[in-house]
Amino acid sequence: MHRDLKPQNLFLIGQGAERAGLRGLQDDRHASNLAMGAVGTPGYMSPEQARGEEVDHRADVFALGVIAYRVLTGRPAFAAPDSVSTLHNVVHVQPVRPGDLVALALAKDKAAASRRR
Repeated sequence: MHRDLKPQNLFLIGQGAERAGLRGLQDDRHASNLAMGAVGTPGYMSPEQARGEEVDHRADVFALGVIAYRVLTGRPAFAAPDSVSTLHNVVHVQPVRPGDLVALALAKDKAAASRRR
């Protein structure tokens, strides 16, 4: 388990997009981002990680989903003004469906699309 997957910890190895790599946490002593006793970056934590519960590989799958959300929508899934509010959003708030944001991007009437954002 990585426990701190985020865009800053992803990188490409070699030429082009042949292989990807991870900058990783070796153990909790090397974690630079701590939030309420949980290791990781608040906006990319899984709900159980944000609650300080035991995590497994599924926390990393959740974080990859959050990264994919940002790639697809151009927005963070759980943005908030501070870490505590971000963690609240991770645990309790469902982000806007990416399909809804893509639909706005593909709107035929650009004025109507910009009013809905």
